[in-house]
Amino acid sequence: MEVSLNTDGQGFISQMCPSCNRRFKVQPKSPNRISHCPFCEHGDEHWFTPEQVEYLQGYAAREVLGPHLDKLDRQLRNMGSGSRGMFKVTGSVQKPDVPPKPEESDDEMPIATMFTCCGETIRHDESNRPAHCIVCGGPAEVA
Repeated sequence: MEVSLNTDGQGFISQMCPSCNRRFKVQPKSPNRISHCPFCEHGDEHWFTPEQVEYLQGYAAREVLGPHLDKLDRQLRNMGSGSRGMFKVTGSVQKPDVPPKPEESDDEMPIATMFTCCGETIRHDESNRPAHCIVCGGPAEVA
């Protein structure tokens, strides 16, 4: 299953370190795998923001569970309509709602920093200066 998330006007998407909870933006079409937090050097494979996680879980639930819930709903209706004995079965199935896809603001992280070691660029705010490359984890050699 492939799911897309919104990007800002420059093609960047928000990410969040699960260790220090600081946010940064990366280009999702990059061939390099983001492996390190640019601020605390935490190594991880999952950088989604809470809003992105909520959207992705809701989307997956609808796409994966939705057809099964539709089938269960049809089965319940068929059981109820065919009941002529002592028992009558009724029920309904409610599919989970998908939260709105998170928006990406162009103004949120105005500073672009390129790591010369691996050629990656991130966007961040003024209060957070990157100290580590997001790909190799080495000291930030910025252009």
